[in-house]
Amino acid sequence: MRFSVIHNRGCFGACNFCSLAFHQGRIVTSRSPESVVREVTELTRHPGFKGYIHDVGGPTANFRRPACRKQMKAGLCRNRACLAPEPCPNLDADHTDYLLLLRRLRAIPGIKKIFIRSGIRFDYMMQDKSGEFFAELVKYHVSGQLKVAPEHCVNGVLDEMGKPHIEVYERFRQNMRTSTENTVRSSTWCPI
Repeated sequence: MRFSVIHNRGCFGACNFCSLAFHQGRIVTSRSPESVVREVTELTRHPGFKGYIHDVGGPTANFRRPACRKQMKAGLCRNRACLAPEPCPNLDADHTDYLLLLRRLRAIPGIKKIFIRSGIRFDYMMQDKSGEFFAELVKYHVSGQLKVAPEHCVNGVLDEMGKPHIEVYERFRQNMRTSTENTVRSSTWCPI
């Protein structure tokens, strides 16, 4: 997509139907904030640029770091997935680095809006206890619809898919509804 930036590579989601882990790996790696800032600054000089970055994402937009410290020392766990059916107790759900990056990008002269249009892992977002990312996502980075993937509504099917149970999506949906009621703009979520 024109005027979009990829900031990460890989996905530790380990969905049973997805090929991302095979062609990008399960350990997430990210570009340095300086590299992303440099690219966005260059985009602002493009003659067709109107002030909007259409996506700061990747295979999973809100993954910017490995799932846990253990993963960096011992590699991937062989006997479990990081997020499903339940999040691993070692999961470090922290959006701080991504938030800081998005804030730096919003501060670049010539930027009107930074959107996130790549898919968001709502189950990972729900594990981040601060809620800061959720609030800023809704306030600054949703262009009208946020893409999330509940995949199915039957827990047995979700188990086979390696996805979280529908109750996690319902909690996310309620949080999204509450968050959008507190903003001036109207935003919705779009199950894909």
